[in-house]
Parts: sequence; C-alpha cells; structure tokens
Amino acid sequence: MQILTFHPTIRTLKSYQVTMTDKQKELFSRYTDAVREYQTMAECLLFQNSFKLGTRIMLNNC
Repeated sequence: MQILTFHPTIRTLKSYQVTMTDKQKELFSRYTDAVREYQTMAECLLFQNSFKLGTRIMLNNC
C-alpha cells in the first residue's frame, strides 16, 4: 500500500499496531495485502488501457 511508504504514516501505523491484538494484526495484514494486490491489478489494467489508447491514436494519425 502506498501510504505505508510515507514516513510519518509509518510512525502512526507502528504506534497504532502496538494497541492491536494478534488477531487484529493478522486481519490488518491480510487487509493490506488485499489492497496491495488490488492496486497492482488496477495499475496493470490502467497501463493496458493506456497502451491500447496510445496505439489507436498513433494508428489514426498515420
């Protein structure tokens, strides 16, 4: 998840995780993994659609 790379957020996240139970930490970890996977898929789809659009534009201008 992109937010986790932002330094002040990491400090906030770490202080928040201290208050979590082991079950909550596991659930949060699974959640962040799912969000990261979703973002990766969304970025791939965005790239594919942008590439196709760019190709169409180039072919229409020739």
